[in-house]
Amino acid sequence: MPRSVLMLMIFTLSQASEDMLTFDDACDSESCSLELKQLRAQKVNVAFEQQEQDKDEEEQDELDVQEDLDEQENDELGGQSCMNHKDLTIMKTRNAKHNQLQVDIDMSLCGKTCADTKTGKISGPCTKGCMMKRGFFTPPCAKCFGEFAECGSDECKAKCERKVPCKHLVNHPHHQCTDDKMEYQWRYTEACKSCLNKKCGSSFKACSGADIDSYD
Repeated sequence: MPRSVLMLMIFTLSQASEDMLTFDDACDSESCSLELKQLRAQKVNVAFEQQEQDKDEEEQDELDVQEDLDEQENDELGGQSCMNHKDLTIMKTRNAKHNQLQVDIDMSLCGKTCADTKTGKISGPCTKGCMMKRGFFTPPCAKCFGEFAECGSDECKAKCERKVPCKHLVNHPHHQCTDDKMEYQWRYTEACKSCLNKKCGSSFKACSGADIDSYD
């Protein structure tokens, strides 16, 4: 609902509620009391909706500010976004259980999470957030991985994605499946990695400062 409409509704209900409240003491009938309760409930609902909208706008403003800061930091780093002790250490960490680099596992899981099940397109911003959450990469470095994954979904679709039967997720409003429905999934296999290195490795290095396969 547009902010101007919400403000007008709040003002109108406030005026109406003030008029009703002046007659509150004299309002003894059941119908009069019910009308007053309904008016109060409407005012509370509109006020709550306004509060939620204000909260959403504040969160979006914070995201925009963070994005600007990340862009500024990336520019200041001059294509060296991952060339720091923290990010380099994370990239070289191996998962002993799977005998695999943890970053490869994280990229695979983030690819599955951030791939559009209808088109197979991977979201760079989603992958950035996922790599920050799963791998604890710094925002500028995670952004490089996001752009890398997005590039891969464009350039290496045949190698990195496959269609599989859709799995129904209970109580998930955006992931309802039928028995005959198929969806795209991301596979971070060796063939996929090879294609990614060839097609998107140079842009990753330009952003991160590291070769995508230098930590293998």
